[in-house]
Amino acid sequence: GGGGVGHAEKKDTRSAEEKVESVVAALDHFKVLGFEPPIWGENGKPEWLFTEKEVIKRFRGLSRFIHPDKCSHPKAAEAFEKINSAKKILTDTAQLEAYLDQYAKKNKEKMLRASSAGGASDKVRLKREKVEAERIQAFRDKINNSLAERLKKNKVQAARERLPTPPSSDTDPSEDSEAERRRNRLSAFKRRKHGKSLFF
Repeated sequence: GGGGVGHAEKKDTRSAEEKVESVVAALDHFKVLGFEPPIWGENGKPEWLFTEKEVIKRFRGLSRFIHPDKCSHPKAAEAFEKINSAKKILTDTAQLEAYLDQYAKKNKEKMLRASSAGGASDKVRLKREKVEAERIQAFRDKINNSLAERLKKNKVQAARERLPTPPSSDTDPSEDSEAERRRNRLSAFKRRKHGKSLFF
């Protein structure tokens, strides 16, 4: 079935047995993990826009149900082996590229039909927009984190530089000590004068 187009992913309500059978029957790594197949991209190359994070999420979701330790289906081990193999290839850039080329050679006609069909291209357009928005957000976060780090470093540096500075940093140290000596002499003179008037 095609299912509706949208940003929210539909919840998989199939039983563990149904999931095992679906994985075993799947003919390619995309179907094994329940992903939309690649289509023919605008650049004349096969295009598949799902991320490593999404592949791992899908793999973990399935493995919770079909792992041989958790599922009694006779083909659970075979299904688990298939999802593991699909995850490895779809999360490795070089292997995914080679697999996409191989898939495109076998399924070019089907991919070209899907690319020109409204539903598939709408799905791809929505996915492309989402991927682009995520890329931009990740770039912004990286820049913001870098600026925040630099600001933090500058504040620490400024605080360190301020520590050894004497309170009267505006005046020349020689002038400062001269003024201090003058004040000391004046107060000593006052003390002597005051002392004399007390005793005489």
